[in-house]
Amino acid sequence: MKANFRSSLIASAALLAISGLTSVAHAATTATPAGQTVSNTASLDYKVGGTDQPQLKSCTTACTDTTGTPTTFTVDLKVNVTVTTSDTTYVSALPVAATGQSTAAKFTVTNTGNGTQDFALTTKIDYATGTVNNVWGTTNVADNLDPTACTTYVDTNNNGTYEAGTDVAATYIDELAAGASKVVFVACTFPTTSLFDQQAVIALKALP
Repeated sequence: MKANFRSSLIASAALLAISGLTSVAHAATTATPAGQTVSNTASLDYKVGGTDQPQLKSCTTACTDTTGTPTTFTVDLKVNVTVTTSDTTYVSALPVAATGQSTAAKFTVTNTGNGTQDFALTTKIDYATGTVNNVWGTTNVADNLDPTACTTYVDTNNNGTYEAGTDVAATYIDELAAGASKVVFVACTFPTTSLFDQQAVIALKALP
């Protein structure tokens, strides 16, 4: 999914807007935890000439057809992740000449697999000038500006708000449990030559 930055002019400084564009989305349902042992016996009911016959059951070792033995297996690890954005419009950001990174695009990374997993965080910021599709999932946005640099931050105190100096810069999420989510911020700086109403699109990817 993608994020968009848009500029306005405020007190002679270009004010850029960051929006949320996300990337790497895979749907998943509640899964059996990895490493769990599952035991199952298959059974078959049938008739011959309209007459019910003794139920047959699956066997893995020597057994009678009517008693059966369970088949057991260990559930494998399924790696799956979704990345969504909480931003539905542009987010303000200042060019590099201003004081620091005052705002950031906000994303949520959810482990939709069946086991605890680390996820590497990367951004894409160098979209070619032109229209970028599926910003905020549905909107197409023109990109005519590249950030100088972007940094990913994990929400350290889990309050959902980017706080410079509190949220820790990180290139990965460590041991995210199955079904759990973590908020990630992408803060960017922009060239001092940024002009009024320019905008940039970014993307966040979470990969195992």
